[in-house]
Amino acid sequence: MSEGGNRNWRRTELGRDRVKDSPEYQEATDDRRGTWRGREIISRDTPVNGGVYLGGSEREAIVVDDEREGSRREYDRVYNSVFDTVKSYEKQGYNKKDVLLNSVFDTTRTEIPYAESKIEKILDEELGINREDKKVDLSFFISKKAGVCRHQVLLVAYLLERLIKYGQLEGEASVDRNAIPGIGAHTWVRYTSSRGDISIIDASMGYIGTLEDSKKKGGWNYSRPEEMEQVPFNDEDTDLVASDEETELGSDL
Repeated sequence: MSEGGNRNWRRTELGRDRVKDSPEYQEATDDRRGTWRGREIISRDTPVNGGVYLGGSEREAIVVDDEREGSRREYDRVYNSVFDTVKSYEKQGYNKKDVLLNSVFDTTRTEIPYAESKIEKILDEELGINREDKKVDLSFFISKKAGVCRHQVLLVAYLLERLIKYGQLEGEASVDRNAIPGIGAHTWVRYTSSRGDISIIDASMGYIGTLEDSKKKGGWNYSRPEEMEQVPFNDEDTDLVASDEETELGSDL
């Protein structure tokens, strides 16, 4: 089996398996991926806004919801800041349509800088050491200016989803995640344009580009299982292993 074939693409399923015996979990139907405490569980190729992201192991459950009274303003502010970044690119001679993905990437890294030790300390203070899948809105991590790959990926996906909703982009965004035995787990956004071109946006590892180019760089292998047979993985060149042991805090989440 190739190294790519060893990758564990069941991170979302692991999260569902952990909570499936809870009365707060509802089994998936034909058009859903299961719900946890009334929210659809975010997984590959599903909408992000309105959903909840569960970890493969127990930690905080991250809610993305730009209609909540307590978080709407923060989501709007970050979304609008994408266009401020676009304007900066336009001043350098770039066209808006060519820099939207880069602007989302830049905005995410500004709004949620990668800061593992900082966010772990904050979560311990807010939720305690045993987090028990307590729900925390993504806006909380934006307000704290700290997060890791699971927080960054949700912001990237949310922004792309909103840009698509309002006709700024024509494509589809997906939160992809996997784990590599002996190395760790990771999550990123896969964006497929209306032409079928696949881009990877990985804020924590600092990569934005095509899926094909990512294979040449030899870092994390972003290919899906069905694409992996011909894709060798060179872990010697991986410059960061981001942990996927993967707000305003509120009971209405």
